[in-house]
Amino acid sequence: MPRMRIGFLCVFDPDEATALSGMPYHMKRALEARGHRVTAICPAHARRAANWRAFKAHTTGLLPRGLRDRLRMARDDLHRFLPRAEADDLGVGQQVFDRVIAKAEAISNELASQIEPEAYDLLFGCCISLPLYRLETPLPIAYFGDTTAELINASYERYRDRPPEYHRASDLIERTAMQRASAVVSATALARRSAIEHYGVLPERAHVVANVAPGEVAWSPPEPPTRDALRLVITASDPVRKQLDLAVETVELLRAAGIAATLDAIGPPTERAKASPYVRCTGYLKLSEPSDRQRNLDLLAASHLMILPSRGEAFGIAPAEAACVGRPSIVSDAGGLPEVVLHDVTGIVLPVSATAADYASELTALIDDPQRFRRLSAGATQRAQQVLSWRNWAEQMESIFAGMLARAPSGAKGEA
Repeated sequence: MPRMRIGFLCVFDPDEATALSGMPYHMKRALEARGHRVTAICPAHARRAANWRAFKAHTTGLLPRGLRDRLRMARDDLHRFLPRAEADDLGVGQQVFDRVIAKAEAISNELASQIEPEAYDLLFGCCISLPLYRLETPLPIAYFGDTTAELINASYERYRDRPPEYHRASDLIERTAMQRASAVVSATALARRSAIEHYGVLPERAHVVANVAPGEVAWSPPEPPTRDALRLVITASDPVRKQLDLAVETVELLRAAGIAATLDAIGPPTERAKASPYVRCTGYLKLSEPSDRQRNLDLLAASHLMILPSRGEAFGIAPAEAACVGRPSIVSDAGGLPEVVLHDVTGIVLPVSATAADYASELTALIDDPQRFRRLSAGATQRAQQVLSWRNWAEQMESIFAGMLARAPSGAKGEA
């Protein structure tokens, strides 16, 4: 494959490891590892914000670990009582629509001013509806997304409850962006269908390439859980949407049935999680920090399964990361989760309406069938290696890029 000169569009700084769950960061590096020249094209404020967060992370890292955790927990508690400025500042009626559109136009215009067409073979970006809204360029564009505006506005409470004018504006931006793209690449078949059915993307230009966990590692396979030891882990940056309390209730039901279940909760805790004697609340872990990254891996490796009973989910990075260390997951069928976790192949998928009793029943049956657990663990490991790997992602994207360049009027083929 010839080396390509790729302009990487992003509303964040793709060199920042934590932006958008680490997707732009790892995508850029996966393409660079294949020999392509990838240049970040992002708003100036994203660079400034990344520099400030890096400085803050550095200074926070100088504090003792225990103090850092207490400060993060205090911040999480504070945020629970503060309104989301992003939502509250929208306004009402036509004002909402106008402000969302104006934001998209401003970002599009700023990034367009940074692009010199002769410097690139193509443009690529992750979740780039805003940059593409008014971006005029002769270059072919590949747009990657883990969901669509239609899906996220329907399934995420923070977006679903916004005014109709917000939804109308985001749909317009999404449709315009996808129509500008030479290829629309979705992380799941669900998102691809939405791109075709809701936004008019031609099927031949709509692709599926699985999103990937923020890191690729290997670990020894776990021993099957028993009634004397069942260790669950949940990663829930949004404890309400991901139903942390349902996971806590599941553990308590298992305990009541005589099964020694425990739960490690990564992310902001709820009051119920903090009060349960069977739950260890870790708080936020910043995976760009080596110590937090190692702690996250240690928690996954110490578990038997990931539990994630989400009410809404674009893709499901946490179960993908659990698969990277050979841990199967038990999840809801929200959003892309049934494509990340294959039922009875790499884990267990339950309806989004499933109760804690349903989760407890499935886990009890799994405890009583150690051979099935070993099969699910092996399946999760195999899928992580063969599908949920950055090398596999980059190879598939190269094929899509090559098709775009072949169709481009300029006939650009990249550098020799």
